[in-house]
Amino acid sequence: MVALVPAPESAEVCLAEAEELLAARDRITSALAARVGRVHRSGEAKNHGHASTRLWLRSAGGMTIPGAGRLVTMGMELGRLSRVRERFAEGSLAEGIVEAICTATAGLTDEQAITAEGILLELAGSAGAAEVAKAGRYLRAVLDPDGARRPLSRRTLTRASRHHPLR
Repeated sequence: MVALVPAPESAEVCLAEAEELLAARDRITSALAARVGRVHRSGEAKNHGHASTRLWLRSAGGMTIPGAGRLVTMGMELGRLSRVRERFAEGSLAEGIVEAICTATAGLTDEQAITAEGILLELAGSAGAAEVAKAGRYLRAVLDPDGARRPLSRRTLTRASRHHPLR
């Protein structure tokens, strides 16, 4: 219903309402990510004729492929990052920070992910999403220097071959 009501004339009221809506969106995203994670882990989207969870989200939810990918990543990572999951659900951690942490831990072992979770949560107390994302990329490089848990993308291989041609 709130979407059907015109925005208030007062910019101050709009700011306060926008902050309330942002908090509500974070809680909805938390609940949605939990459900998408379960759908992805079980393969349920394929049982309903979709090639992947991402494509189901694109079809059923009108999402873009990158947006669907971020939601699947959050759903999968929140399944093993209990402190991030709890703080996101209660509203004390914003979606941008949660996405940065989940992106950093995706592909790490469970032990590495728990280590990164603690460090990044501590940083999140005094930094924004961009800083947490930057620290997450650094932690990922330290915890998994060879990227052993995930294959290199075609783009990464192409870039690397331009800078370091095979002889």
